[in-house]
Amino acid sequence: ASDLGLDKEENRISRRAKLIEAEGIIKKLCEEQDYATFLDVSSSFRVEGENYSNKRYFVSDGVHLNSEGYKVWAEVINNAFKEN
Repeated sequence: ASDLGLDKEENRISRRAKLIEAEGIIKKLCEEQDYATFLDVSSSFRVEGENYSNKRYFVSDGVHLNSEGYKVWAEVINNAFKEN
């Protein structure tokens, strides 16, 4: 199965599920503190209506952002500073 790339895809889905769970925990912790704000950046990289990332924003490892991904990341962060 790993020769067909199935294990890699299953691992990607598993990592995404763990990331979503971690984001929920971090968001809750931020909501409990006056000095912390949760900034949801990862949803900008998801396929619309789905819980997985759009591969177009990442290099071939599926983890690190490519130049297009960094543009989206920077825009989200810049907008958050403009709002506050």
